[in-house]
Amino acid sequence: MRITNADILPLLPEFMRSDPSTLVLAQAIRPEILRLTAQARHALLLPRLDKLPDEILDELAVEYDIGWYFSGADIEAKRAVIREAFAIHRHFGTPWAIERVSEMYFGDALVQESWEYEAEPYHFRVATGNVAEGTRQAEIFIELVGKLKNARSVFDGLFLDSSVGVTSLFFGAPMQVARIMTMEPALKPGQVIPQ
Repeated sequence: MRITNADILPLLPEFMRSDPSTLVLAQAIRPEILRLTAQARHALLLPRLDKLPDEILDELAVEYDIGWYFSGADIEAKRAVIREAFAIHRHFGTPWAIERVSEMYFGDALVQESWEYEAEPYHFRVATGNVAEGTRQAEIFIELVGKLKNARSVFDGLFLDSSVGVTSLFFGAPMQVARIMTMEPALKPGQVIPQ
């Protein structure tokens, strides 16, 4: 029997198959069983995450309790957030979690802790070069950080730094160090070696 063509009648013992009330009951619930089995393919959600529509992604975010999920984001960012949700839950409240979610939504971000910019203990800020100050995007960014940080930490704000995400570029060229020497013959043509 295939799950897409489920029929309860062959599964019943012989004595129940001869009972008229059991036959009527099996026939009555057959359409509902077929409806449920047709939906069974939707049970495998994470392996098919790249094919799921926007509405299903929003429902998954609620089901997986992704408090930092932003339904207004583009579909690729939503998929990345859902894909990484379990790892973020494990590291919730850490600088890594804040950086990772910020990267998914906005590109590069760097959490600077209090000792990195001479602030009071338990304070931090997020440096990014991809969010313009005073925009709706900055408001969303700050709201997401507020959802991801631990209760003890104090968020000092968004620090706009164009160098975040820029990697150092080192280049070089071959160098040759040489000493030029001019050698002349010890004897001129026709000169005899002295003895």
